[in-house]
Amino acid sequence: MQQGAAAAREAGFSPAVVTAAAGSILWCVRRAQGRLHEFHDAMFAMERAPSRPAWTYIGTAQVAMARGEAGAAADAIGAAFDEGFLDLPRGLHWLATMAGAADVCGWLGDRPNAQRLYELLIPNADVISLWTGPVAISLGGIAQSIGRGDEAQAHLRSAVALCERIDAPAYLAIARLQLGRLLQPNAEGRKLLEQAHADAERLGMPGWATQAKQALNGLAPPAPVDGGGSRGIGGA
Repeated sequence: MQQGAAAAREAGFSPAVVTAAAGSILWCVRRAQGRLHEFHDAMFAMERAPSRPAWTYIGTAQVAMARGEAGAAADAIGAAFDEGFLDLPRGLHWLATMAGAADVCGWLGDRPNAQRLYELLIPNADVISLWTGPVAISLGGIAQSIGRGDEAQAHLRSAVALCERIDAPAYLAIARLQLGRLLQPNAEGRKLLEQAHADAERLGMPGWATQAKQALNGLAPPAPVDGGGSRGIGGA
């Protein structure tokens, strides 16, 4: 990545553009590795900025989720809604931003906002985002959170099939993990978790490998805990 940044600077791109592009790529890599918690200091620095775009609150919420901090995640997702992030123009990062928000709302059990995001994302159910992978993974998570178990399973099976078809091994491991969790403790669920664990280990995805191992050992996914936030889930 450093070589790419150097080449971009030599090609005449401004330092701000190079920094933003490098940060986006690093975010994508760390998310695929299950290491978003490492962005905590960067998100804390952004919180102190005098003004910030609405979409940045989604990043803060995702990092808080990775750290298991429900209060901070709820504060950030609530601020994103307050700042009107649903009205963002549908540019390059729109889909990834909405999918990230969906992941957080599903994890928090924020049913009203999860429902809004489900309806927003469903037309993109068969799309894969460069930054976050198959939208169907996020749809599966929020479908489960709003009590649509059959739809959750269908979305996650679709995500697995898509990743197999286009040979996207990292996202395939994540999709198998999420589907395996949904199906466990049956045999198919365990097989999916074993595949997810093996692939995550092989591909250098330590965060996802740990989650797959915990699921195989019968441990539930990490539950949200109070992270010091002051805003109620979905509140204003």
